[in-house]
Amino acid sequence: RPKNGRGRKRRISPHEFRQITGAVWRGSQSRLKPKMFELAIETGMRLGEICALEWQHVYKTENFIHISKSKNGDERDVPLSARAVGILDEVPNGNLLVFPVNKEAVGAQFRRKLKELGIVNLHFHDTRHEAASRLSKLLTVLELAAVLGHRDLRSLMTYYNPTASELSSKMR
Repeated sequence: RPKNGRGRKRRISPHEFRQITGAVWRGSQSRLKPKMFELAIETGMRLGEICALEWQHVYKTENFIHISKSKNGDERDVPLSARAVGILDEVPNGNLLVFPVNKEAVGAQFRRKLKELGIVNLHFHDTRHEAASRLSKLLTVLELAAVLGHRDLRSLMTYYNPTASELSSKMR
């Protein structure tokens, strides 16, 4: 069996974040795409989990989302930051799905938008790296693994990519 490749360490800069969330998106449900990107960074959810999310599994008053089936087949509850709740408050609640869009179409539109903006070497899945690195400032390793849905801490290390200055600031 081939060895696992080295994990990506791509983080999203504040400038790139502003570019992506401030961009004008085209197509069906265009106003939702930047919200999906932002929610992914706030929660560490995968694009497929966001696209499959139903309003009945969003518990804003209790500040969590229930994912009934994740990539590994497990259920998990994802805590919501105040910003994540704010993002969900900005999404119209008239459908079964929070984001009634096609995962593949969103991925393709995201790649086109990055090319248009001149952002290179960024994938939507890199939002999990960004989320893990941001959440690591607030949560223990075990809590972070639970939020991201990792059973094995070695898998978590694929997503946890702090910068040297972030680690240095924790040491002060």
